[in-house]
Amino acid sequence: MQVPIKITTDYTLLSSLISLDKLFKYATKLNIDTLGICDENLYGSYLFYKNCLNNKIKPLIALDISINDKHIYLYAKNYNGYKDILKINNIKEEREISIFDISKINKDIIYVLPYESRNFAKDLKDYDIYVSYKNDDEKKNILLSSYKGIYLKDIRIINDEDSVYLNYLKLIKDGKNESELSNEKYYSLESYIDEINDCDYTEFLNKINIIFPDKPNHLPNYKTDKDPFNLLKTLSIKGLNKRLNNIVTDEYKKRLDYELNVIKDMGFVDYFLIVYDYVLYAKKNNISVGPGRGSAAGSLVSYCLGITNIDPLKYNLLFERFLNPKRVTMPDIDIDFEDERRYDVIKYVKDKYTSDNVGLVIAFGTLGSKLALRDVARVLDINNNEFSKLLKLIKQKENLKDNYTNEVKEILDNNPDIKKCYKIASKIYGLKKH
Repeated sequence: MQVPIKITTDYTLLSSLISLDKLFKYATKLNIDTLGICDENLYGSYLFYKNCLNNKIKPLIALDISINDKHIYLYAKNYNGYKDILKINNIKEEREISIFDISKINKDIIYVLPYESRNFAKDLKDYDIYVSYKNDDEKKNILLSSYKGIYLKDIRIINDEDSVYLNYLKLIKDGKNESELSNEKYYSLESYIDEINDCDYTEFLNKINIIFPDKPNHLPNYKTDKDPFNLLKTLSIKGLNKRLNNIVTDEYKKRLDYELNVIKDMGFVDYFLIVYDYVLYAKKNNISVGPGRGSAAGSLVSYCLGITNIDPLKYNLLFERFLNPKRVTMPDIDIDFEDERRYDVIKYVKDKYTSDNVGLVIAFGTLGSKLALRDVARVLDINNNEFSKLLKLIKQKENLKDNYTNEVKEILDNNPDIKKCYKIASKIYGLKKH
């Protein structure tokens, strides 16, 4: 069985049909004990690592970079190596990578040069380099050189028949139509696993042992000379009196006392003070703030501090949906600021806590049922009443398999082009788009 050391996942947007869910479902079915992902970013690396641990699979994590249109794969040997390729990933998001950038991180990295990129070896001499090959001719040429060789194919699909669907996905990515459809064949994980090759991966794999350390949450402290909990309590009581015009019933007092104690016991006092602080900054500077949404609307403390504007007792909203001492998770307060002034709030937080302590969270939009159908329909140049009728029958929160009702089936059976569209959309459903 071959070791799949370079799997490109759907985190390399619109360039792979392999999601982590599909990957691990297939890997566990075949009892694969080692997996390597090598995307053009590291967005999926931690989730991949956790899935590997949960399934007793050895994780290999690499970053696919390009220099002068030539690829180089950077494999982390350990956690320090992972941090090094994180640095390269950060540079990559800001500007073009140079050979000088990657030459500074040689200790905990394995450099895998695709055969077409082997000339980079002279710039990385004395480093841990492998030149990869895909066929016997490339292998023979590597053996004639002084470099170590390793068998590697870029895997972007699970099954052989999925090549055509990946080509359609690339049309969506490039904004092209079906007349420009490629017949490119991709290496599938299925074929790769079944191949017979005499490449010995032992030395390569023995160099890699990535273990993410277990770290506690490093929550910042709210800057105050007072005791944080007493400050939070004082602000909450003052806010509650203001909200209720100084007519505070025992029900509200009891709920506020309960919430404050839970927040204190779970270690989130400073968190609430920080959120209170930047929401207050926004309001004082005429930056529109949303009324609050999500589970945070169930918190009376949030209401008292002006973080939300919804009285949870009036609407019987549960605090436990937001914070529950029996299930310790980070609080998540969703706050909307007006688009044009949003960055002013971010700048305020960065200035107060320094930019090194502030990070933006990425969210991925995926190809849901309707979006997948629309994107494929554009590629196939389908725009008619029957397709519009189909879209009205589709439930966005259900996959296309579950959407396959008798009404949908009737439309597809009477319209071959739409049926083709539905089949392709089913193959790309759920993949990350942006």
